[in-house]
Amino acid sequence: RVERARAHIIKGNPAGSGVHFRAAPLAGEMAFVFTAGGAAYNGMGRGLLRALPELTTPTTNEFPLADVADWVFDPGHVANPTDYLWGTALLTQAHVQVTRRMFRLRPSAAIGYSSGETNSLFAFGVWRDMNAMRHDIEATGMLEREIGVDFDAVARAWGVDSVDWALWNVLAPLADVRSAIAAEDRVHLTIINTDRDVVIGGDAAACDRVVDTIGRQRCRAVGYNLACHVPEVADAFHEQWKGVHTRAVTPANGVRFYSNGAGPDGAGGSYEVSTEACAEVITRQAETTVDFPATIRAAYVDGVRIFVEHGPSGACTNFVRQILDGRDVLAVHLDRRDHEIDQLFEVAAALVAAGVDVDHAALTDRLDQREPRVGLEADRGATMTFAPHLSPSKMAPVAGRTIQRMAPAPSLPSTLDMAAPTPRVAAPPVTVPSVAAPPSPAAMETAASDAAAIVRQQMDAVAAIHQNSQAHRSGASVVGKGVKGGADSAPGVEHVI
Repeated sequence: RVERARAHIIKGNPAGSGVHFRAAPLAGEMAFVFTAGGAAYNGMGRGLLRALPELTTPTTNEFPLADVADWVFDPGHVANPTDYLWGTALLTQAHVQVTRRMFRLRPSAAIGYSSGETNSLFAFGVWRDMNAMRHDIEATGMLEREIGVDFDAVARAWGVDSVDWALWNVLAPLADVRSAIAAEDRVHLTIINTDRDVVIGGDAAACDRVVDTIGRQRCRAVGYNLACHVPEVADAFHEQWKGVHTRAVTPANGVRFYSNGAGPDGAGGSYEVSTEACAEVITRQAETTVDFPATIRAAYVDGVRIFVEHGPSGACTNFVRQILDGRDVLAVHLDRRDHEIDQLFEVAAALVAAGVDVDHAALTDRLDQREPRVGLEADRGATMTFAPHLSPSKMAPVAGRTIQRMAPAPSLPSTLDMAAPTPRVAAPPVTVPSVAAPPSPAAMETAASDAAAIVRQQMDAVAAIHQNSQAHRSGASVVGKGVKGGADSAPGVEHVI
């Protein structure tokens, strides 16, 4: 790693994992970015939550972990829209515990991507009733009946009995996509990720025609299939959607909030949080195209230079890097499939190299423990204390009651003296089995050699475990040295809602 760092600094070679360097601190503000439910994948966050289970405490105080974590820990679980939304919320809020409570980062801005806008409000305590919101969503049938699965809201908007809805991620120039959907009244541009990465949604047959026009090799069907960021929400589900997102607000001082439904003409920008404003901007982004590049560019103009993505995968980080290509910014993501803990050290190192104050030692210290410290800044709930042993109980004497004492039992003759003598019977002969001869010196030497080999194998295994443990500490030491390079991007994921 040291050689790679030297080659990166002197020759400009790729840094690779574990190496982060900047010649000078990166001036500018830091924003937390919150991804959407479509970024979820089976097993997301499994390693992180097993290593640091206390990270889920604030979320599981709102509703049972089993209700949202099936496909985190069950490889065979088939996710429905509810799983996507709340599973992403679970991992996102766990990441918030790492960045705000453990690393003690102090962002100036919060940027949500689609449903990530609601997670941004919960992350900073602007909204504080996640479980109540979950029940409100269930009561409206939003995900399983109205804009998902049955798509009843779309059917009402179109005046038909049933709807076959589809979503497609399209990797093509934005202008080409607009041209391809122009003739299809029931196909919409739902999300603009970058100038060459978009999402379309609408009638499945009409979407197929668009995909054929653009080229199927550049298109991929999206599993998280919802009718969102489309005019049908405004036509047939406006009041229900706005009602769910009209919630009591506690302002978060020092944090600017961005929405894809804020800014000039709803093109993305910051807004002042209030009960009415939050409901308005989140409803607007559900009824119109999400222009993520416009929101990111607005944040950049306002002074944001560092973007830290929370939630599964790393799609938003890739978008930010492409949107702000050529500008001096840092974009990092907290999740990396099957390498969740390593990725936290990568993020810490990248931030330290950029001049950000990060309490990375807190992560190292926590991983050295088997259980979280009592003082960890997480809501541990009520505590009940019990004595280790109960005091012995004694019955109080009863006044006026005498104790009856019995006379000693009479002496009786021994039963041995009274028994008749038993005739002695000769014991049968005993056959002694033959005993094997002791092993020869050569055999004993072979057995000792085999035992030594087993011991060596066990010592090697222990040494490997020790080296893995040291790898975490070495990650922290590299953080302290401020060595930098880009971590590999997360594998392809769905980029919607």
